[in-house]
Amino acid sequence: MKKLIYSFGIILLFASCTENIDFDLNTEKARLVIEGQITSGKAKHFIKLTQSTSYFFNEEAPLVTNAIVSLSDGTNSWTMTEERPGYYYTPEITPESNKTYSLSINADGENYKATEFMENPIKGDTVSIVLSDTYDTDSNKLVPAYSMFLFVREPEGLGDNYLWKYWLKRPDSAWKNMTPTFSDWIYINDDFVDGNNPIQGWELFSDIPLEEMPPGTQVRLETYKISTAYYTFLDAVSKQTNRSGFFDGPPANIPSNIDNGALGYFSISGLDMLSTVVN
Repeated sequence: MKKLIYSFGIILLFASCTENIDFDLNTEKARLVIEGQITSGKAKHFIKLTQSTSYFFNEEAPLVTNAIVSLSDGTNSWTMTEERPGYYYTPEITPESNKTYSLSINADGENYKATEFMENPIKGDTVSIVLSDTYDTDSNKLVPAYSMFLFVREPEGLGDNYLWKYWLKRPDSAWKNMTPTFSDWIYINDDFVDGNNPIQGWELFSDIPLEEMPPGTQVRLETYKISTAYYTFLDAVSKQTNRSGFFDGPPANIPSNIDNGALGYFSISGLDMLSTVVN
């Protein structure tokens, strides 16, 4: 009986120590967020404008409409037209490399500006699709899969940075972007590969299921020559979004090349495209 009374008393003690605490979280003023990439390819290049939101905001970030957006290379200037809410497009142009580009934005009475230099694109030789075996964790065995290899000599001299994406056009279908989000991209600097030209090529994308690329599928690999500052931005985004370890460092601000407190990055890059067909 004494043990029962003692146990009941302990339960009451812990129950009485429970207290709800409400934290007063600071709500920062919404800031302009800029996404987009201008390349040397002929296209209607676009910039997406949104507003930053609270961590607890469980909807898509609000789009910024009715902004005044323009792009300039110092000689030519293009007004960007809002063709759908929050998306601002240039006319169909082919920006030239070895020039500095400026982006100007007026949104909600505030002015923003960013500049970036367009690097010369690296010219690849060929892209190849190779069939090999990969380990499948679901079936616990080796299964066939495709890998994508780029054949190109990396230029000598440190300081080069690259980003890769790819598209597929299966038989009787339209082109599809297979790397639509940041987590799908491949990006590197040349710190450890400077001047290399491996005989087997550079393996970029691997473990591609066979059903994604049936025979006759067209493949388009896009190689972007990006700035060191943009590589640093991508690396910082990766480190902040892939935090899962106990010994992760403290969160840090992600760098930007946009003034007046805006977030994101205005990217300018030289673009090279290579194509092949899956046999």
